[in-house]
Amino acid sequence: MAELKFEKLPDNMSAQERKLIEFHRNNLNKGTYLDDEQGMTTVYITGVTGPDKRIYNIPGYFDGKRQTEESARERVDSSNSWGNYPSYETGKSSNEAAIRLHDIIDRDGVLFRSFKYGEPPK
Repeated sequence: MAELKFEKLPDNMSAQERKLIEFHRNNLNKGTYLDDEQGMTTVYITGVTGPDKRIYNIPGYFDGKRQTEESARERVDSSNSWGNYPSYETGKSSNEAAIRLHDIIDRDGVLFRSFKYGEPPK
């Protein structure tokens, strides 16, 4: 399958938020997503408290499966990669950001399915 051409990301999106979308898009393009009764999963954004007490949105999908919050946090902690992911002062801000990212993820999913199965996007 050829690589998909996704929509341009908003200019006001942080570099860390872009990394989450890139993680998602790479999983689509490489075919390393999970598609089961729960739906398609490419990133599974998980909000966790970081060492600085900020709320981080990190990938909860890796190694071919949805991970627990604890596993996702341990993965970021062990690689000391907190700076790669967006962080927020409050859980509310983290959730609002995750909703904005999921809007893009959902649109990408429609594009992906239409490309993969030859159906026009709805």
